[in-house]
Amino acid sequence: MDNLKDKISLLIYTSKNYVPISKLCVDEFNNYAKQLTCDKFVVSNEFNNNEHLFNNTGFNLISANVEYSKESRHYTKTLMQGLKQLKTKYVLLWYDDYLLINELKVSNLNKLINIIESNNIDHFSFMSYSYEWEKLNINYNDYGLPDNLINKIDNSYFYRFSIQPTIWRIDKLMELLSFNLNISLHEMDCSIIHNKKGKSRNNTNHIDNFWNDDDDFWDINIQSFCFSKNELVNNYAFDEGDKDSDYLFFKYSEVIRGGKFNFHTHNNNRKYIENYLIDKVKDNKLYKEFL
Repeated sequence: MDNLKDKISLLIYTSKNYVPISKLCVDEFNNYAKQLTCDKFVVSNEFNNNEHLFNNTGFNLISANVEYSKESRHYTKTLMQGLKQLKTKYVLLWYDDYLLINELKVSNLNKLINIIESNNIDHFSFMSYSYEWEKLNINYNDYGLPDNLINKIDNSYFYRFSIQPTIWRIDKLMELLSFNLNISLHEMDCSIIHNKKGKSRNNTNHIDNFWNDDDDFWDINIQSFCFSKNELVNNYAFDEGDKDSDYLFFKYSEVIRGGKFNFHTHNNNRKYIENYLIDKVKDNKLYKEFL
């Protein structure tokens, strides 16, 4: 297997109010991604005197020393400070409330990174969509992955820059962020961005999950790809599948919604949170505010 350490870093994004949640995320990476040999980091605007939670976890902490904003306007500056510390070409960008629920298949991840590197992909979303988008025209046998796995994301798609797990070429993400220094995490998730000319989508209409952009809006050269709809890549497990069915890369649970543990989610995710997560944190005062 190629050495992932030379290619990619793992960066988990959090903020000072969610540092205990990011510790749960770290714990599940250590449970389910033991073969992931790359350098691992957690970045936060600050750690609120909770750095000790990460002792002996194998994760490096990056405190961006950025003032917290209730509107999440600290997002871009915090993320950029984290990215600046990475020495690899690519980053697996993860967010604090996504917890792995079973083994991360590192061999397949490495195959995917080989596709990304060989085909000059700048941004890869682990989401899967059923739109009739342009397919990546490659021989998948050369990479050891199933045929017709990957599509190019339409530039105007509302969730093009979804904050679900992604792989980014770091210089391309830094370029995008440099024109969007004050956007929130939510705005990034909905691709409410500024272009190089400073024009924002903030007052632009969108129809059926597609922005109604002017023809010349998109002027940042980023090649975005994702999975075509396929049960093996329904990674957002508890919205699209279950814990036990087969998968190509990983499955995870989104455990926070609206600042609290997500008890109002689909049945599988609710059961996961109730049966496993709450048993782990119910007597820990760090998590009282999330219950």
